[in-house]
Amino acid sequence: MGSYGAPTLKYTALVGTLPMMHQLKRTLSIKQLKLALERTHNAVSLVKRTVGKDGKKRVAGNKDALRKSAEYPLDFGLAIAALVPARSSRPRETNVDLDCYQGEDTL
Repeated sequence: MGSYGAPTLKYTALVGTLPMMHQLKRTLSIKQLKLALERTHNAVSLVKRTVGKDGKKRVAGNKDALRKSAEYPLDFGLAIAALVPARSSRPRETNVDLDCYQGEDTL
C-alpha cells in the first residue's frame, strides 16, 4: 500500500475476478521508497514484543496504531474505482427504499 500513499510498507495480495486487477500493481520509485522507509522508521510500532518471566515470547498490539494501519489509502480506492466499468444509465429495479437508507448497516 506504500505505493498508494499508505504510511507503512504493507504487502498486499489482491485476489478477485476483475480482469483488470493486474493494473493495480505498482512499484515504488526510489524516491517513494526512501520516503516510505522514513515514514516507517518514524512510525509508532504496531505491536510490542516482550519475553515474560517464564521465558515465553509475548506480543501485544497497539490498538490505535493497528486500527489506523487497516485503512486503505484514498489513492487505492480511486484506482479501484477507475477500473470498475461505468454503470449503465438505464434505471434499475430495487427492493430497497433508498429514502429510508441511513447508513451501511441499517435500512
